[in-house]
Amino acid sequence: QQTAWDRHVALLMGNGSLTGGAIVPILPGTASSAARKNVIHAQKGLSLRVPEAVALVDSVMDGKVHKDYVYLGGQQYMVTTVTESAYYGKAMSVTAPGGCAIVKTAELLIVATFASPVVAAEAIPQVHRFCDQLATMIGQL
Repeated sequence: QQTAWDRHVALLMGNGSLTGGAIVPILPGTASSAARKNVIHAQKGLSLRVPEAVALVDSVMDGKVHKDYVYLGGQQYMVTTVTESAYYGKAMSVTAPGGCAIVKTAELLIVATFASPVVAAEAIPQVHRFCDQLATMIGQL
């Protein structure tokens, strides 16, 4: 049985330019990572582990995501660009070049990964379009 979140992740994946996607609640107002038990709403093409999701949410909420590596599905990324509500990174693997886009809304983190030959200029706008569509579908995020 596919949940609404699963359908949303399938929409994020879209035309196939992304290799992975996840929707992670940030649980605003929750002070500790211990309170984040069910920390992944849905994911596809990405084996995001619960400790990775908790660490990602904590580092984004603490404003420190760009100060260390980000781990998504066991893959290491270095955040290279920080904007008001988004973080973009480069995969550190020599054998699997690519990157990630992490967009923070009021309630969620939208996480996407991409691999060569897809470039950031193609993948990042797709993630932001998805965030705009999701906000329209389920109300303001």
